[in-house]
Amino acid sequence: MIAQIGSYIPFTSPGVLLIRFSLVKEWPWTKIIISLAILVISIWLFMKLAGKVFKIGILMYGKNATPKEIWKWVWS
Repeated sequence: MIAQIGSYIPFTSPGVLLIRFSLVKEWPWTKIIISLAILVISIWLFMKLAGKVFKIGILMYGKNATPKEIWKWVWS
């Protein structure tokens, strides 16, 4: 159960999937596709958020930001 949950969390899915599927004889393709879709969507989302923080924080202000300012930029 923990391995199934870990395969859907973006930070742990690559390692958990490799270990999990090396132990089974038949691969559940639907779980692989779902896990990869979650991973691709989360990568896209975090790249958009990082681009927004970089654009607002670094290019417009040219200074280091505090976590409070970054949080404000992400949700503005």
